[in-house]
Amino acid sequence: RARGLLRKVLAGEHGPLTDALAVRVKLHLSAAVLDSGNSSAAAQLAREVLESEADHPAALFHLGMAQLAAGDVSVGEGTLLNVDGSRFSAFERARIQLQVGIAALRRGRSADAALAFERALEAAPAYIPAALWSLVPRLGGGDQEGRLREITDFVDQDPRAWLRPRALTEIYAPEPSFGELLKIIDGAVQRAPEGPQLWLLKGATHFYAGNLQEAELLLAKVQAKDVRSRGVQVYAGLIELARGRRAQAAKHFDHLLELSHNRGTFHALQAETLRKQGDLSAAAESFERAGAYGDNSAWTLTREAIVAVALNQTDRARELLEEAEAREPDLIEPRLRRYELGL
Repeated sequence: RARGLLRKVLAGEHGPLTDALAVRVKLHLSAAVLDSGNSSAAAQLAREVLESEADHPAALFHLGMAQLAAGDVSVGEGTLLNVDGSRFSAFERARIQLQVGIAALRRGRSADAALAFERALEAAPAYIPAALWSLVPRLGGGDQEGRLREITDFVDQDPRAWLRPRALTEIYAPEPSFGELLKIIDGAVQRAPEGPQLWLLKGATHFYAGNLQEAELLLAKVQAKDVRSRGVQVYAGLIELARGRRAQAAKHFDHLLELSHNRGTFHALQAETLRKQGDLSAAAESFERAGAYGDNSAWTLTREAIVAVALNQTDRARELLEEAEAREPDLIEPRLRRYELGL
């Protein structure tokens, strides 16, 4: 349906298009047809944009994604490397670098992949797909667990930041398959020793792939080796939330805060759980602590605003949403909540 509507818009059936708008529609359509499996048509639409602007970054990105989907990994990687990321937000630059890294892995170039994943995390530290994919170049050889420990800082980041809807941008790509990542990991670990760091990373990957039982089993193995693992408590709590068991999730986040009380992200996880349980006063206090310990992300501020409205603190809610919009202008949710809450 979306493809049909975009084709009608491009054909002028809903009114004339400016050149700039026609470009955006073509790129939307390129992404839509690629999502349907038609890499050839997706590439052709991107090339039409490049005919008028040879270095158009969004068109190059879409062309590269179509080439990768068609199996032409070498050419696709080269195209992605020519994308000028300066026009994009940090989050979008991270997505581009992630795709570059995955392409490099597929060509057997681990060092280039590691560099691309590092650049992705420099652009957006909370872009957890890049953290998880970056484990692949570290597999094998001596001190594997030590090398993997270098990237487990992702457990201190907001585990859901990259999942949140953002404003429309010029580039569109499905998130990389965690199933593909798990296959790569399973193939590699047959030649490398397993340990708590790898189990934690695999557990988080299974969580994002929707394999909650497999994730839970791996986290239990980590817990048996390291009772103070923060990652275990983060993802065990998220698993319980995914299952709708909020009281059990709250227990994991309570334990998490006992292990590390000065991380704002961990207070925000607890606050959101309390909000979902209906304990609004406790949630408000926990959100305040999240801010005091450094979590002033738009998502956290938006959830705090929802609680403030429920507590009849509308002026406070308005201030929080204004701050959220200012901090992350490309995030949709603060504006959506402002509309829903009548602020």
